[in-house]
Parts: sequence; C-alpha cells; structure tokens
Amino acid sequence: MAFKMTPPDFNNKDQSLPNEGTIVREDLEEDVLAEAHKDGTIKVDEDLDLNSKRAKHALKHEEAHIQQFKDGDLDYNDQYVFWKGKKYPRVNMDEGAKNLPWEVDAEEKTQNA
Repeated sequence: MAFKMTPPDFNNKDQSLPNEGTIVREDLEEDVLAEAHKDGTIKVDEDLDLNSKRAKHALKHEEAHIQQFKDGDLDYNDQYVFWKGKKYPRVNMDEGAKNLPWEVDAEEKTQNA
C-alpha cells in the first residue's frame, strides 16, 4: 500500500520541519564540517569534536540555513538551488562557496548570533 506525504509548507513560519533539531554524525566530504538539509536535519562530520569552537560555529551556521528553509528563502532539488525566487544550477556549483548568497546570509546571521 502506498501513501502520499504532504511536503512542509515553508511559507508557514510557525511550522517546524519534520526532523528539525536532529543532528546526525556522518563521514562527510573532506573539508565539510556540517551540512543542513531541508528536512530539518543537520549532518555533522563524525570526526568533529562537538565541544570545539569550530563545531559550535558550524552548527550555528547550519541552523541559519534551517531557518532559511523555514522562511521559504532557500530550497533545492537535484538540479537547482533556489534562493529568494532565483534559480542557481547545481552543475559545477561549489555548494559551500562563501560567496553564494545563501552562504553570505547564513554567515552574517552566524556572526551576529
């Protein structure tokens, strides 16, 4: 028996994401400390000491991305990242690049936290 899941309404800012607050330890790509996913999970590199200053900064940064998803500013699929209504092709994109607008926004929010 199949069932259809209703996707979260990212325009409802009072709504939580399905897995919001879930932190998963995983072997991430080289030089990747953490990554946020639109289901609310944050993956953290299994070798990162969660008590370190780097880990705390990375978690705050990824929490900013989770908020971007909730606010409807950020979304993605296999082909594109969507930021405030604009499409960015994922082909050849360095997704952690500090100059991408959603990364700039998350870093500004992290610095001000």
